[in-house]
Amino acid sequence: MTTTLFLHSRITDPYPMYHRRLAESPVYWDADAQLWAIYSYRYCQSVLANPAALIPTLPDAGPSVGDRILPNNLLAIRNNLVRLSNPPDHDIARQITAGLFRQMSPVPIGPLVDRLLAAIPRGEPFDWVSSVCRKLPVSYILSSFGFSSEDEDFILARMPLLLSIMQPAIPDGQHTAVHQSCIEVYARMEQHWAGRTTFHNGMLAYTISNLLGLLIQSYDAGRGILTNALRRLIHEGGSGHPMIGDPSFFSKFVTEVLRYDPPVHHTRRVAARDFDLDSRLIKEGQPLLIVVAAANRDKHTFSAPAAFDIHRSNNHDLLTFGYGPHTCLAATFSIRMTADTLSHLMRSFKDIRVEESQLEFEPLINVRLLRRMMITLS
Repeated sequence: MTTTLFLHSRITDPYPMYHRRLAESPVYWDADAQLWAIYSYRYCQSVLANPAALIPTLPDAGPSVGDRILPNNLLAIRNNLVRLSNPPDHDIARQITAGLFRQMSPVPIGPLVDRLLAAIPRGEPFDWVSSVCRKLPVSYILSSFGFSSEDEDFILARMPLLLSIMQPAIPDGQHTAVHQSCIEVYARMEQHWAGRTTFHNGMLAYTISNLLGLLIQSYDAGRGILTNALRRLIHEGGSGHPMIGDPSFFSKFVTEVLRYDPPVHHTRRVAARDFDLDSRLIKEGQPLLIVVAAANRDKHTFSAPAAFDIHRSNNHDLLTFGYGPHTCLAATFSIRMTADTLSHLMRSFKDIRVEESQLEFEPLINVRLLRRMMITLS
């Protein structure tokens, strides 16, 4: 039975296994899964920076809907995504996506949080994950690009279907709904930017595709960051934390949460040609699993890695956002969004409690996400 690939819903704590791999086999061949699993910080960083380690190609998404093939077709959107591209297309997509971030005008997070919490009676338990975390990152991004609340609601309602854009396969029976959602949301975004900015040579297609990619990543990863950060802050004393008044506290706190308890545990690559790693031969075509959650606990990089310590001097060296040419462009945005959310909550409520002792995780492999987290605000 393999210990490399597992559903997080079945594992109470994966870190003891990560610790054993770090000590015994930081580069591990999993014969059951037929892949290399990379655990140490040094070798994870090496693979992420290696031009011979490519992003795996997703399979064809299937036929297009109607006679509009580009850019509304799901496959066309995938092909434009910086997250899923390899050189030379990756360089172009990354430049365009960096330009996309420069167009953002971040809005205050407080009013968005308050709007999501408005219907929740104070003092009564509610699910933080479904009520806030599944919605806030998407609303924050769209608001920062000037989309209307009507557009936000329209796109949010279709996010569960849009997730298929970055998944290996579309669930059975959902092909038409997924493609139709892509067409509808693309049209909304196209209309939003019409007359505001002039795009040339397919730039609009790249821009919309990568905004969709950002929304999809934020829908899950953003949800995970918001949940893990609030859970940890409550554990550390909440509004009674001795450093709560320090202006740099929340960004430092969120950065350490992302090292200590990241939502994304691993990412994948495939060898484009043979190369050596830790005196092992990685052969062309072999898949690689880069376990960044283990690398973030590597004692050779982080002192006392199993301790939660916001004062550790190199917490910012975490690999949660990747490394090298595919470093996540949303890193600064994600930390700011989460830090501002925590700050707003601590100012707005005297007491925040988690109401469950047994927390369940989603049955997913690459991300560790809580299914729900019942909390009370007062």
